[in-house]
Amino acid sequence: METAKLEKFKKIVEKIKGSAGVTYVIISHIDPDSLGAAHGLAYVLATLGVERIKILFSGEPTDEQNLAIMFKYDLFNKMEPIGKHFASFTVADNFILVDSSLPDDARLGPAKGRFTPIVTIDHHLNERVEETDDNFVWIENIGSCATMIIELIQALGFFTEQHFRNNDGLLPILLT
Repeated sequence: METAKLEKFKKIVEKIKGSAGVTYVIISHIDPDSLGAAHGLAYVLATLGVERIKILFSGEPTDEQNLAIMFKYDLFNKMEPIGKHFASFTVADNFILVDSSLPDDARLGPAKGRFTPIVTIDHHLNERVEETDDNFVWIENIGSCATMIIELIQALGFFTEQHFRNNDGLLPILLT
């Protein structure tokens, strides 16, 4: 991860920490990559001091592999369906879109178009997403979004045995 990109991410995290709202990490679909990326990013945010983080998902695990991951790591109790929250989104809330770059993604169901991400991290190239002074966009043509989150964790110096020992299940989710 480039130094300028890392510094911009830290700047946006400071903005998030200064807000009164909830920080929602949102995934538009359930698969190993989006699950690992969302939980890895939530870990980064919490380690940097962000409070009140919720991971929201859209859709259902559609195959046995995804369902097995959800049960193995108790993710049904660590994430919530986006439909449960989208009606209560407020202007004070912070929205982070992971493994998708478009808030108008049809897979977001009833939340489609109802939020503007302050952070967007995706490995699917998309020219419609623009970074401004008020948001962070990291879109890179790479194998997985979870790989990008691992790069972020490494750049922040959080990729240590102690960090992962204290966060049972995070490393396997990231590497799934």
